[in-house]
Amino acid sequence: METKDIMEGDYLNVKLVNESPSKRCLIIGAGSKVDKEFEGRKSKRVELPVEIDGKEKTWSMNRTTLENMSVLGTDTIKWLGTFVSLKVETIKGKDCVVGTPVKQPFEFRARDGE
Repeated sequence: METKDIMEGDYLNVKLVNESPSKRCLIIGAGSKVDKEFEGRKSKRVELPVEIDGKEKTWSMNRTTLENMSVLGTDTIKWLGTFVSLKVETIKGKDCVVGTPVKQPFEFRARDGE
């Protein structure tokens, strides 16, 4: 039995991004608001499903990424199908995944009657 997937976890994280050959992910579903608690501090996060290098993960976005994504609007359903460039940045002394939407090379639009 292969245990790499189990050890890797279900969430997009710093290690996964550092080891990623593509350094980008694809948003494959709408987000949801989630209440989180870490070291006694409560916060609300946006979590959404993404695909990175053929693996499906959940991304718990930080505020910096949410600000970057806001150029696409504030409704996460509008982010569906967007590629996001990923990098690791140190924020308040902690390594974090930061994403920036990538401009799509073209937008497919069906012609009338198709």
